[in-house]
Amino acid sequence: MAEYELVTKTVRVYKRKPNYSPEQEDELIADQPWNKLKAKLWAKKHRISFRSVIAKVKQMGLEYDVESRIKPPVQHYTKGELQEMMEEILKIKFSEWLHKGATKDDMKQLLRCAENGRLRG
Repeated sequence: MAEYELVTKTVRVYKRKPNYSPEQEDELIADQPWNKLKAKLWAKKHRISFRSVIAKVKQMGLEYDVESRIKPPVQHYTKGELQEMMEEILKIKFSEWLHKGATKDDMKQLLRCAENGRLRG
């Protein structure tokens, strides 16, 4: 029969200090609803990153209003429309070759010049 030696090992468990005290958590609960600006102000007051505050608010299941990213609508014009706008500003009539031969970027640049008064009719 084989003999076995019993080996014992000491395991130490360290408890991490929580990032938020119970008082801070109560304050988070009391200050609902949350948004990015409010989180930044609260984070500065408590010397914590605002991203940490937002993560904690979401982890606790508190109300958080997300800012939606709204892009302003961009106006798109055809080359023919750009030519009409230039004709109106400069009070001249272009031939058909302009919008057929020029690129859209060329037309936009010409229109900007016409609007700024750098082209004279």
